Amino acid sequence: AVDGLAPVGAWVAITGRLPWPAWALGAAVALWIAGFDLFYALFDHDVDREQGLHSWATRFGESGVFAGARASRNPWQANTLEWEAPTPPPHGNFPGPLPTVYRGPYEYSSPLVSEDFLPQARRLESHVAAAAH
Repeated sequence: AVDGLAPVGAWVAITGRLPWPAWALGAAVALWIAGFDLFYALFDHDVDREQGLHSWATRFGESGVFAGARASRNPWQANTLEWEAPTPPPHGNFPGPLPTVYRGPYEYSSPLVSEDFLPQARRLESHVAAAAH
């Protein structure tokens, strides 16, 4: 959590102000680091148990670590292919056949769909795609 204060302090040092986006950035950094810490705890799992240390990994095991660090499926409505993979990703990232890519990764505000994003692997009906060209 303390690491999340670094970008907040940098924001204040550079701008002389402390608006809400600075706090949002600090919270995002703190959550990002906490997610990594959950995974790194797996490397020390045996040592933590031997020495009687309390970590997420010793208390909840491997499945608990993955549940604690799990992201929802595409929470930022990103278009890029990595959001098609499940969390945690299996070996090779994608279960079954690889996804088909229908467009580039930056199809935001496309007139083809009502929402503001259009993932690379979303196949549109042929009449919708033809109407755009």
